[in-house]
Amino acid sequence: MTDRIADWEVSYIGSDGSYSGPLSGDVKNVKTTISTGTDLGNADLASAFVELDGSAGGVISVYDWTPSVGKQYVIWCSDKTAAVLSLTLSAGITFDGTNDVATFGDADDTLVVYCVSPTRVVIVENIGSVVLS
Repeated sequence: MTDRIADWEVSYIGSDGSYSGPLSGDVKNVKTTISTGTDLGNADLASAFVELDGSAGGVISVYDWTPSVGKQYVIWCSDKTAAVLSLTLSAGITFDGTNDVATFGDADDTLVVYCVSPTRVVIVENIGSVVLS
């Protein structure tokens, strides 16, 4: 699906992470899918749209995330078969000044966040029942 706004062409990202549009050959890392436990090693996520896929079951824990200041992220739980789906910030970084762990309880739980400083990530929207601790 494509819309035209004045002389700009706006394209959409498909639910599978695909992208079609005028720059499709140049666009990379539109969506990152994480389906196993992952140590980010105090690094940023590979893209701003992240799918946590718990369909394999078990425990999926993503930890030591250091987001980039000035960047917005959408973190979406596509499947909650896993016993635990959590995302932990690196030491010294918090969600809204207090919590550093987000636990996704149901499929389609989504966090929209914005990194305002090297130590603080603001929750823009918590869709569903993501628990912060």
